[in-house]
Amino acid sequence: MNPEKAENMEQITTSAVDPEDIDNVADYYKFEIDNDFSKVPEQSTFEKMAAFRQKQIQENKLQVIKATENGKTIGTSIVVLENGTMGKNIKDNEAWAAGTVIDKSKRGQGIGEKLSYEQDRIAREAGKESILTTISQDNFPSMRLRLKVGYELDGIDERSDETNYFYRKNLINNDKIEKDWTQEVESGKLKLLETDEKEVDDEILVDPNNKELIAELLLKGYRGINLLRPEDFTDKKTIDKNLLIFVNTADQKEKQLLAAQIKDQKFNQEKDKAYENDQTEILKIRDDLKNIK
Repeated sequence: MNPEKAENMEQITTSAVDPEDIDNVADYYKFEIDNDFSKVPEQSTFEKMAAFRQKQIQENKLQVIKATENGKTIGTSIVVLENGTMGKNIKDNEAWAAGTVIDKSKRGQGIGEKLSYEQDRIAREAGKESILTTISQDNFPSMRLRLKVGYELDGIDERSDETNYFYRKNLINNDKIEKDWTQEVESGKLKLLETDEKEVDDEILVDPNNKELIAELLLKGYRGINLLRPEDFTDKKTIDKNLLIFVNTADQKEKQLLAAQIKDQKFNQEKDKAYENDQTEILKIRDDLKNIK
């Protein structure tokens, strides 16, 4: 971090919004609206929505964190702590990282990281063992941030309008693999995988848009742990697009079990397809018999 950036970060503080201070709650909510992250529903008012959010904070259904610089709000983030709040589906031992917004002029200064670590702290204090979130497959800044602070891509949330990936961070034991991944690519150790193969290295590069391959890798015990960009390399032509790093963290016994489960799953899929084809053929024969005079 350069000296100027470090000095700026020293002036930035993060703190949880006081649930008894409605002005503080309203300031956070206004920041979301001003940054096009939220809007007041037509059937409500700003004051009612701020009061509603205050009640949620008071009941510890969620907590809100603000990043401020010289008294001015420059970033906000939410931690959902209760299942169903904000429509999030979480278990009792899980939290959800939601609604991180940074002032456009302040992005790239590490504010997102500070807010993320505050989310972790609040979740741990609430007794949570892991924290989750979803990110669309082309939202690379958010993807890189979460992977950088210890989240892993471990699932796919397929929606009608877009594909999102699930990210999870273990709050109890978070042993992040630390490597110079650019050097791994430049040395030829880390290679791009484009189709699922019988034998796959334990560390590979994958196109974030190749969701079919990612789904196969997740079944085999792989998890996404980092994102590389062309600008990360001295030679910008080393890679021509953003690529995810996937690693297989399963031990040998787990790999064998996963392989057996995949084999059974594929067998059942083939059996169901064969049954469906048989039924189609039977119906066709019946129709042909009806036409015989």
